[in-house]
Amino acid sequence: GGAQQAIVLATQGTYDSGLYDAALAECGITALRPDADGRARLMQGIYDGVKQGDMDLAARCFGEVLAPLLQRHGDVPVIMGCTEIPLALPQSP
Repeated sequence: GGAQQAIVLATQGTYDSGLYDAALAECGITALRPDADGRARLMQGIYDGVKQGDMDLAARCFGEVLAPLLQRHGDVPVIMGCTEIPLALPQSP
């Protein structure tokens, strides 16, 4: 058996589209997403962080969103559903 859940980090538009939810559901995997505050923090990390060249801000934003999800759900796969997220996430605490 593979993963039954996966954390999805993405833009609000991607969440609104349901793209990952539907694709993962077809494979029997539940998509876990941040709450509204976490989604806003991801957008801040993408637009005020990565797109402005402030990788420290981006890493902080992404880490603050991901850490509690990993604590809550354990060692589950993380889907970085936006090209900006992996640019800063490896630097996050």
